[in-house]
Amino acid sequence: MTIWTPDITGYNGPKYRALAEAIGKAVDSGELPEGARLPTHRDLAWKLGVTVGTITRAYALAQAQGRIAGEVGRGTYVLSEQQRSAMPRDTAFDFPMAAFDRYGVEPGKSSGPIAMNQNFPADPWVNELLAQAMQRLATPERLNAIEGYLPSNGLRRHRIAAQSWLRQFGIERSEDSILIVNGCQHGLSIAFMALAKPGDTVLLESLTWPGARQLAEMLGLKVASVMIDDQGIVPDAFEAACRQASPRLLYTVPTLHNPTTSILPEERRRAIAEIAKRHGVYIVEDDVFGYVVEDSPPPISNFAPELGLYITSLSKPVAPILRTGFIAAPEALVPVLAGAIRATALMPSPLNTELTTDLILSGAAGAAAERQRREAGTRQIMTTDILGQVPRLAHPNGTHTWLRLPPLWTGTAFAAEALARGVAVTPGTAFVAGEIGSAEQAVRICISAEQDRERIRQGLEILAGLLKSSPPAADPIV
Repeated sequence: MTIWTPDITGYNGPKYRALAEAIGKAVDSGELPEGARLPTHRDLAWKLGVTVGTITRAYALAQAQGRIAGEVGRGTYVLSEQQRSAMPRDTAFDFPMAAFDRYGVEPGKSSGPIAMNQNFPADPWVNELLAQAMQRLATPERLNAIEGYLPSNGLRRHRIAAQSWLRQFGIERSEDSILIVNGCQHGLSIAFMALAKPGDTVLLESLTWPGARQLAEMLGLKVASVMIDDQGIVPDAFEAACRQASPRLLYTVPTLHNPTTSILPEERRRAIAEIAKRHGVYIVEDDVFGYVVEDSPPPISNFAPELGLYITSLSKPVAPILRTGFIAAPEALVPVLAGAIRATALMPSPLNTELTTDLILSGAAGAAAERQRREAGTRQIMTTDILGQVPRLAHPNGTHTWLRLPPLWTGTAFAAEALARGVAVTPGTAFVAGEIGSAEQAVRICISAEQDRERIRQGLEILAGLLKSSPPAADPIV
């Protein structure tokens, strides 16, 4: 293994790009001759004072550029000129970068739309935690324990780990009442499929996550809506909707609502649970943002344990790559829910679930969630500093904000003009499940999808300037 250590202090842009460029120059100049072994990820990370994830991305980019290769047992080494010339040209630059770039824009690059329309967590530090967990997992003993076909609701030790994770959100259920699913969205699909049949009515909040509406429609369910205000579902409106629409289930995001960021007060949660009991309506409670609010009221499911399904995942608090979610359900519903898992995915991904279990039990998942909260909190302060006192709803540690627009602007026009200026946001009408109402003059702004805070700052400054302007004049009708 070479003792080569690059100097990346004079490079601009992301460190992984600087390191990949330094490798390229060293290979081209002969400083790194063919066959030379590069330092291990961990050794080079320590020498440069960066994360292991940064080294991993740099090596991957240099490999994509056809300069190095990596093999188990041999490490990372420099390719010969003949090997480099034989590399397929279409893998040299653009294709591999798609693995690092979720929005068509290289992170940290100063061109392309700034992604403030995706409600993803910021994750620049998570890769190292994942790499460490994967190293712990990479033993024959650990892999033998999860090989083959596993129970549809997950192994017992996986469910016990899930039980410990859910306890922090006020969920106290036996492991027999918990099911492992492949992410929150899979969990919602399972719940809708198991609880309702085509033609049944699902009740959605008048503003809701669009995926819930799309899921209901794909399953042949009728959609009705219940009115919400700045605190969430209005109990009297829920009572009226139950009487008029006879819904089979209610889908709700009571904590850090998407898109309005509201937190349903405990008294309303109790009232909604009582109404659901009277009308026999299942409650599907999406708590994917529950990790953000440390003093959240108890889950609605606690007040209606025979009707409430609590669903969450580790995609937001840890990383989207972890497609692992949990359902805490009435024990009587577990068999039908497990049947829906068998019908859609056979079982939760054993490898993902084992990795998730390791992250939970080692404390890494909790540490990641805390980092996500702190990072989002820093970005919310920046948002307030730049946008000022414009009417908006946000949680101090939340990853999105609900912005109410000045007169004359509509959400659709604002989003279109923002995109023309290089910022992608989501118009309020995208979340409508009932009457449009005030959503027509609102947009949702996400502040964590971009890893680079400077990109977020630039986006916020563009939006602040746009808020001070008037909508562009419409073309004359001729």
